[in-house]
Amino acid sequence: MTVSANKPRPTSISPWAPVALLLVAVSVALSALASSRVPTMAAAGLGLMVALTGLGVTWAKGVPKNTVWLGVGAVLNAAVLGVALFVPGWLQPMWEMAGPAPELDSNQLVRVQADAPLDVGKALGKDEWVDAASEGIRQDDVFIRVKAAKAGDVAGQGSAARLLVHVEVRQVRPSTTLSFVGFAKGKGNSKHAPVLTDSTGRAYAFFGHYPHRFSAAFDLIPLRLDHVLVFELPPAGTERLRLAVPASAWGHDGMRRFEIKEVDRDEKPDFSKDVARYKKLLRTPPDTPPDATLGRAVFAKHCQECHTLFGVGGKTGPDLTKAKRDDLDFLVKSVVDPSAEFAEGFAPKLVITTTGRLINGIIKEQTAEAITLQATGQKVVVPVAEVEEIVPSKVSLMPTELLKPFDEHEIRSLFVYLSGKSQVLMLARPETVVHFSTYGEELNNWRRGGGVWKVERGEIVVQAADGGQPPLLTSELVVKDDFRLTLRVQPSKETGGAILLHSDVLSGTPATRIQWKADGQLAVMAGDGSPLKASKLGSASPLQADDWNQLEIVVFGEQVVVRLNGKDVGSWTGVKLPERRVIALQGSSVLGQEVRFANLDLQVMPAEPVNKGQDGG
Repeated sequence: MTVSANKPRPTSISPWAPVALLLVAVSVALSALASSRVPTMAAAGLGLMVALTGLGVTWAKGVPKNTVWLGVGAVLNAAVLGVALFVPGWLQPMWEMAGPAPELDSNQLVRVQADAPLDVGKALGKDEWVDAASEGIRQDDVFIRVKAAKAGDVAGQGSAARLLVHVEVRQVRPSTTLSFVGFAKGKGNSKHAPVLTDSTGRAYAFFGHYPHRFSAAFDLIPLRLDHVLVFELPPAGTERLRLAVPASAWGHDGMRRFEIKEVDRDEKPDFSKDVARYKKLLRTPPDTPPDATLGRAVFAKHCQECHTLFGVGGKTGPDLTKAKRDDLDFLVKSVVDPSAEFAEGFAPKLVITTTGRLINGIIKEQTAEAITLQATGQKVVVPVAEVEEIVPSKVSLMPTELLKPFDEHEIRSLFVYLSGKSQVLMLARPETVVHFSTYGEELNNWRRGGGVWKVERGEIVVQAADGGQPPLLTSELVVKDDFRLTLRVQPSKETGGAILLHSDVLSGTPATRIQWKADGQLAVMAGDGSPLKASKLGSASPLQADDWNQLEIVVFGEQVVVRLNGKDVGSWTGVKLPERRVIALQGSSVLGQEVRFANLDLQVMPAEPVNKGQDGG
């Protein structure tokens, strides 16, 4: 009998493999926590040795399958070791400070390569300027360089109007925490203001700065501070800009002098082309007629917080009700290029503080002690003692490209609403149903009809006033999709009530009703007042008088499902509802009887997503 020379190979993993992989994890952890490369290099080197030794041992024993995990450990350990040796600072920025900086006069400015702050470098002469594109300046343990110089906008709004110089200040040794005094102007602190000039000696105004504290993934102490210095924008073609940054901003002496040979200039947006494109769109006959109720929904989501129209909205911007809304040219230009012209009393100002802070906003109040500005999304109060300068701003608080997220139908609908003669209902969409449940003391976005309606502790309360027609409170939202309505109802004894589903015409058209009478039994009634037969009945108890009842109504196609206090009342099919429905709350017709409603929540379930967006062109 012949015996094969090939022995069965064990399938267990060599113990060398988990040790090698464990040392990978240890070295990565050390790279994140240790301020020196030595522990990381030692752990990664040891892991590499373990993996290579294990490879040799397992291969010698004729078990090549077990070399897979050892190979993984060897590659990972080699990668960590390579990074620690050749790319210090990629894993741990403090490694850049592992070597001591050359000991020089603490006030001496040294020019070094921008990517090598620890180089010996060369002392900067009194009249020398470093090349901002490739060099930086080190002074003692603080290093500064210019990362970028570009034409840009203030606070990310409007068209290009300023020169933004991004400077990076880095601490090259961890002996002390990096501190920043500030780019203050005037009031005895003018020495902290950066100076920008061109080859002719012309100086450009310094408006302030945006401080940005930088924190790398593994920073343990503040090591780097980024600042964007904001200057008056030099004309195109200006040669050889020179930037002098005072070292006093970081508690040192002298000026750090950079020569900027090139400024990145983004092409200024051509709003005239966008204006022409949107006017052409709005004057072209549409395939689908615009919907003013959709237009109001778009306005409520994107404009109403700042602008009032037909008595509803905020006061940050001008009231649009009396604007030239019948002038399409004016409307389109105002929306597309809001910085082209400002309404009287709404011209923004740029407030520059003594610490270099920039605030773009509309001055709402000014006293001897403070100035209150309406900035984008917030009010800002600045003490007068901190105000360095107030200059007119050319940048509107209203964002540009407002129309970009909308499709053509939404854009047409918005402008139909803006140019309308009176208020219309609002289309219920996922982002506008909040106007159903959030009504405030004035019952905003609801229309009263008969009875006495009021709000107490967030509850809607209605009392019949004359014993005639039942009082109605009708929502201004138009629901064209399937929906789920939940609310709490508290009827008095011997009172009825209902939830009505009107047509959006609101002209006395009979409505489908989910109704309860004095006995508390729920039923679904047709527009002519006749009860609809349920296709399926549940086991829910009647509404309890003088107590809160949880009511849920789900409309899906021609099916209506009603639940009361968590139990099914019934399901009705073949219900002929209007295509566009308005929900109303109905109280009792009995004089003096009270019904309460609370916790109104409406969820629409559109068949297609909204705000699909369009090609901005």
